[in-house]
Amino acid sequence: MTDKFKFYKIESWMVNDLDFETLHQQTLFAIIYGFKNHEYHGAREFLARLLRCNIRTVDRCLRYLQDMGYIAKFKTKKYYGNYQFKKTNTYRAIIDEENHPIKECEEERILLFDEWGNIIIDFD
Repeated sequence: MTDKFKFYKIESWMVNDLDFETLHQQTLFAIIYGFKNHEYHGAREFLARLLRCNIRTVDRCLRYLQDMGYIAKFKTKKYYGNYQFKKTNTYRAIIDEENHPIKECEEERILLFDEWGNIIIDFD
């Protein structure tokens, strides 16, 4: 299952501007931030395997990130057809002016995205 997850990137602003107590917290934030729309819809077991720790450590890290305001937790339902669904949690990285160094530029930029959310053309 971890084969589908290719990499995550810890950016310099995550290290310099955010206040993490442990490396697990920093890595977990980078993992959540690295998903599309900065949202993670998945099992905590997957995160535990990526971090090479137990689920209790993942829970403590998620709780710390929520308390600091770096992520938000949402209850979601995944539908599998025929009225079958599974309740799960979604974790979204909170990006605002305080914890993200990229500011909006005054000039308008036009971006063209493909179906996976990648930028194909940047009219700068």
